[in-house]
Amino acid sequence: MRKIIASCFIVFLLNSVYGAHPVKDDSSHIEVLLSKQMLSDAGINADFISSFDITSSRHILLSSTNQFYLLGWGGINTIGYKMTDTISSFAFTSDSIMMLIHNKCLCYIDTTGNLIKLHSLPNSEMGISGGKDAMYIYDSNKNLEQCVLYSFNKSGQLDTLFIAPTPITAVVEIDQSLIFSTENCLFAFSLQTQELNTIAIMEKGQKIISIAIDASKHNIYFSTENSVNEITGTTWGTLSSELGGTLKYVDDGLLVFNAGKKFLVRVGGKEKQ
Repeated sequence: MRKIIASCFIVFLLNSVYGAHPVKDDSSHIEVLLSKQMLSDAGINADFISSFDITSSRHILLSSTNQFYLLGWGGINTIGYKMTDTISSFAFTSDSIMMLIHNKCLCYIDTTGNLIKLHSLPNSEMGISGGKDAMYIYDSNKNLEQCVLYSFNKSGQLDTLFIAPTPITAVVEIDQSLIFSTENCLFAFSLQTQELNTIAIMEKGQKIISIAIDASKHNIYFSTENSVNEITGTTWGTLSSELGGTLKYVDDGLLVFNAGKKFLVRVGGKEKQ
């Protein structure tokens, strides 16, 4: 990424991060929210899964396969108890209820911290994404012959939206459409008309792993393990060929979390490009 200043601010609380000012005359900058060194200093040696989300109190929630971690003012700490089965993914609903894929079950955590089963799922290692009125659950296991995208509505119904021939790696809702990825392709699926359109195709072998949307500008960000890309209107470009991982766009910044490399950064100041 051109013209990036790596700001060495160890900032934890998102409200504080958003108060930081971009470097003058620079188009964008990076703020480090989590690094290997910070984890080492905190005595945490966790193998994180790729899911992360923002809590209602504006902290960052991370997870290993059996333990949640809260990144906030003052550092990172474990939260809740260790689980006996595997956490595959998690996401918050529009009203801030935390839902997770736990082994082959869709569950939520109640106000007392108890894990409550909502629905049995057909497969393990499924992904989950939050929408306005539904949660989207999808097959991301590469060993399946067909991969299904489901919607789970507030009445507790699990409905099939469509079937893909390859694993679905990310799903994001915007307006009345879903933007989703499978292999090296990015698609838009209309929830009203069921119409499917191709948005972008990367080179073969470039697996898209995450999607984020700036809803105010309708800009689409998508990433591989080693790159972050942006679609603005009809223009598609690469923001970075060095960063990569799970994306979330929050307020005015793009968060990039790489679970394997154990870093989480915020890219800010893009509005000046």
